This record gives sequence, C-alpha cells and structure tokens, in this order.
Amino acid sequence: MKSEDLHIAIIKQYLNKYVSMSGTYKINKDFSIDIDGSASFYAKPSEQSKIPFKFGKVSLDFSCNDLGLETLENCPDEVGRDFGCCGNRLINLNGSPKKVGEQYWITNNYGKQFTKEEVARVCNTKFIYV
Repeated sequence: MKSEDLHIAIIKQYLNKYVSMSGTYKINKDFSIDIDGSASFYAKPSEQSKIPFKFGKVSLDFSCNDLGLETLENCPDEVGRDFGCCGNRLINLNGSPKKVGEQYWITNNYGKQFTKEEVARVCNTKFIYV
C-alpha cells in the first residue's frame, strides 16, 4: 500500500470512529477534508489537544465541543452555517474558521474566556456567543 493510500485509510478510520456526519465528505490531494453537510465529534480522541486532520470547507455545521482542545488548529477554514467549540481548553483562537455563515459558539471554555471582539477579529460571522 502506498503511503498516500495509507494516509487516506487512516483519515477514513478516524472519521468513522470519532465524527458523526450528515452528507458526504471528500479527502483532497493535500489530505484536507471537505464536507458537504455537517460534522460533529461524538467521541473524544484520547490524549489529543487538537484535531489531528485538517478540515477545509464544511457546507453546514461543524461541532468540536467538549473535546479538551487547546487549539483550533485543523478546524475548517469556512463553515456554511454554525460553528461550535464550547467546553474546551482553548488559550487562543489560532486555527479558527475565517468565515462562519451564521453562529459562532465558544461558551464554557476552560482555558480562556474570549470576548465577542476577539472572535470578530479572526472570523467573519453574523452571531457570536461567548
């Protein structure tokens, strides 16, 4: 098996184990993941402070709540509707989506409590909940 095929197989295994999706996904040549639909992490990967694979665009919702994340690295660059990263241990917004179509949720964060202004500086969105 080529290393490229192995990498794709590992991504697929991870998605099947930890992510609930509605819709379809595509693994791009750079191994980033685009989702036509929504994605929500339903199980916490053990001992991970960040999402291990890069998400590109998600057409609807993306939720990475309550995972113990310390960074938003590898989160989607763009989310079509709602983005949720509540209940994590974030200390900064590095890796945050640059565009969220509707709502950006970052409540109950245990690392740092962010302000609406801080979120607005890194992400273009309509509504921010801190």
